[in-house]
Amino acid sequence: MMTPEDFSAVLQDRLRGYFDIQENAVCGGRRFAFIADFSFTSNQTVLTKNHVVDFFSSRERILFSVEPDFSGAQADAALADTCREALALAEPSRNHKSTVVTRVFAVPSFSSEAERKEVRKRIRRFRFFHSHFFLLHGFSEARAVLADFSPDADRPFSLVCSPAAKSCKQLFTPEVRHGKEKEEER
Repeated sequence: MMTPEDFSAVLQDRLRGYFDIQENAVCGGRRFAFIADFSFTSNQTVLTKNHVVDFFSSRERILFSVEPDFSGAQADAALADTCREALALAEPSRNHKSTVVTRVFAVPSFSSEAERKEVRKRIRRFRFFHSHFFLLHGFSEARAVLADFSPDADRPFSLVCSPAAKSCKQLFTPEVRHGKEKEEER
């Protein structure tokens, strides 16, 4: 059976190739099990009279924390902090393309089944998208992922994603097999 600590290790191994990972890091006054940062700058040539070389940049940050006895009020406060972090991390300019902050909550147990359902509902309904200067200066987006390890859950591990995080759900699913591993199972 997987624990939040095992999930953290699997996720860090998966992200290590592209992201800079800081363990036990502080962001916005809160301590996280790890913070993963990724940024890139892409050059593009605009063919004009002067052959200007232009660029755009993107940033992504994943904030991972283990939350014992997580409640709906705590979820609301953490999601509001995630929105503020997405706006603070963005540096809107004509070269800014996107800033995405993903908040991952690993919850070992809930105080009650009603609290579990309430938190799951709030994560599923969470949306945050902010365009800067009509998208000419990029956008900021916040995502939320809940990894539910509670023993009373339907399965030993369940993953709940906000609508924006559904596109990257496979990244947070620990059982995903790639390439040769998948062929060896056949």
